[in-house]
Amino acid sequence: MDPDVQTYVQAIPATTRPLFDRIDALVHELHPEVEILITYDMPTHQVGTRRLYVAAWKNWVSFYGSERGPGRRLRRAPPGAELGAGHHQADPEGG
Repeated sequence: MDPDVQTYVQAIPATTRPLFDRIDALVHELHPEVEILITYDMPTHQVGTRRLYVAAWKNWVSFYGSERGPGRRLRRAPPGAELGAGHHQADPEGG
């Protein structure tokens, strides 16, 4: 793992680390070839030109996609999640 990514992941609060790990595992399951790097001060999962930015905070995890346009965003929020214009936010209790 990239040292900058490792430093970020090790600093994730215990309250949100399981949710971050769950998102990370899902990405790896779907795209084993994923590359993870730090961009915009957060882990970025990259496959080709597609990126998923994942930021872990004390009380929630936010994730942002790099693709825009019709059909590119979630159609409904997962339990405990909020949908924003370009991001999705999930708390560890509900998401």
